[in-house]
Amino acid sequence: APEDTAASPCPLYLPLYFTDYPCSGMLGMVSGQISDAQISASSHAERGWVPENARLLTGRSGWTQQQTRHPFRNEWLQMDLGQDKLVSGLLIQGGRHRDKNVFMKKFKVGYSNNGSDFTMVKEDNSSRPKIFIGNQNHDTPELRTLGPLLTRFLRVYPERATPDGLGLRLELLGCEIHGELAQTSQHTHTRSQTNRKTDKHVHTHACTLIVMATVLLNNDSHRVD
Repeated sequence: APEDTAASPCPLYLPLYFTDYPCSGMLGMVSGQISDAQISASSHAERGWVPENARLLTGRSGWTQQQTRHPFRNEWLQMDLGQDKLVSGLLIQGGRHRDKNVFMKKFKVGYSNNGSDFTMVKEDNSSRPKIFIGNQNHDTPELRTLGPLLTRFLRVYPERATPDGLGLRLELLGCEIHGELAQTSQHTHTRSQTNRKTDKHVHTHACTLIVMATVLLNNDSHRVD
């Protein structure tokens, strides 16, 4: 079975304080810094499931593709960060279609600096594309760690989903490129065992960000103009 270093869902009871971990901030899906025009896809099923609905927490439904037969072939959701940034993880979430709870079960990740030539994230010490495990339900955000990857474009390639279809909402985690960080970062997905030990810290930080975003969104939704 494919290994995933952070397969557990985020505990949403985490307190709203944390020790900041480098390069694990939200990159703009929730905030809108990544605009609708910077989110694209290979296809979408219907008007309510367009790519720009694939924003973690804020999207009403999510994104889904036209294909319904598993495994999906050459279907993808793409985010353009506008410039090269370091991407260290994904927060993924499912969606709800009418009375059906739908979510992604398996997926791959590709990255590119020009938007045309994509490199697949690979299994450690292998040339095979890594198969990431998706969500456990349609509502709970979960973290999947990456590289970090130095990239401008990131694609999620769904492979399998729930029987009633796919629903995908997400946020990209990472940071801007600064000084030594840019010099020491490479176009690679491989992590040493030492780096794997930091995944727990990234997971805690990322999940706390979810709690903070949820509180802000709830406050905003109850605001009276």
